[in-house]
Amino acid sequence: MAHAPVGDSDLGLERGVPDMVILQNVELDVEQDEQQAAPPTKLRSYFPETWLWNLKRLGSDGQSVIEEEIPDTITDWVASAFCLSSEHGIGVAEAASIRAFQPFFLSFTLPYSIIRGEKVPVKVTIFNYLSSCLKIQLSMAESSDFRIEARPASEDIEVCGNSAETLEYEIIPTELGNLPIRVTASAEPNTERGDMPPDDITFPVTDDLEDTILVEPEGSEREETFSELICPHDDSDGVFEQTIPLELPSLVVPGSARGRIQVIGDIMGPVMSNLDGLLRMPFGCGEQNMIYMASNIYVMQYLSRTGQLTSEIEEKALKYMTSGKKT
Repeated sequence: MAHAPVGDSDLGLERGVPDMVILQNVELDVEQDEQQAAPPTKLRSYFPETWLWNLKRLGSDGQSVIEEEIPDTITDWVASAFCLSSEHGIGVAEAASIRAFQPFFLSFTLPYSIIRGEKVPVKVTIFNYLSSCLKIQLSMAESSDFRIEARPASEDIEVCGNSAETLEYEIIPTELGNLPIRVTASAEPNTERGDMPPDDITFPVTDDLEDTILVEPEGSEREETFSELICPHDDSDGVFEQTIPLELPSLVVPGSARGRIQVIGDIMGPVMSNLDGLLRMPFGCGEQNMIYMASNIYVMQYLSRTGQLTSEIEEKALKYMTSGKKT
C-alpha cells in the first residue's frame, strides 16, 4: 500500500465486515485462537455504533500508533482513515478490521423504547463457540423498576458446542427513564454427555451483560410555553425574580412532568440563529416591494447597531435592495 502523506489524519471505526487488511502500512494482527479466550473480567455495558473518530497529526514517517480500549460489543470493527497534507493533498487508506470476540457470551434483543406498564419481551441469546456442551446458570437481575413475568429470574439450561439458545423474558416496567437490564451467565462443561472440555479453558466461563431501554410515559404528550420579557432596573443590582405558576392537569401521568428554562440575553434571540433568513428579494407590485424592502433594511439596521453585521449578510442585503429599487 502507498505510504500515507504527512499531515492530519482522521480515523473512524464502525461495526461491519470481518476482513483482515492493512491500514497505513501497519498490519492489525488480530487473529487469535478462539479456544484460548479468557473469561471476561468486567461488566459489558458499552455498545457504541461507531468508535474513535480521532484526529491525529502524523510524523515524517506517515504513521501513528493509537492505543484504545475496545468497546464491549462482540463484533468486527471496520476502520477507515484519510489524511490531508498541504504538500501531498489527500490520501485514503484501505479499510482494516479488528475482531472483539470471546467463545462464550450473551446478547440482548431489546426495543429502543417501551411504554410504562406494558408487557415487553426481552430476548437473551446464549452463544457457545466451544467444542463441548455447557451447563449454564442464567440469571436476570431483579429490580424495583420492573417486574419479571412468565419465568423465573434464574434458571439452568444446556447449550451444546457451536450453537446458540434464546430465552425470552417478559418484563413490565414500573418507572420512567433509562431502564437497565442486566443478565449474567456462568457455565461448566456437561461431563454427563461424555464431552471432553478443552484443557486450555479455565472454567467456569462467564459473561455479565447490561443494556438499557428507554421507558416512556403512557398517555399523550401535552406541552405549554410561557414567555416573559425581563428587564431588571439599575437599582435592583441586575437581579430579577418572578414566580411562574405551573398548573398540571388533574389527569397528568405520575412522573411524566418535566420543565425546561431558556434565557436569551437579546430581545431578538429566538430569531438570531436564522436572522439572515429574513432577507427577501423584493418582487411583484409596489406594495410587495415595499414590504420585502423594509425587512432587509430592518435586519441591516439591527445587525449594524449591535455589531453583528457580517460582510456576507451585508452583501446579500444590499444586492436584494438594489434589485428591489430596479423592479
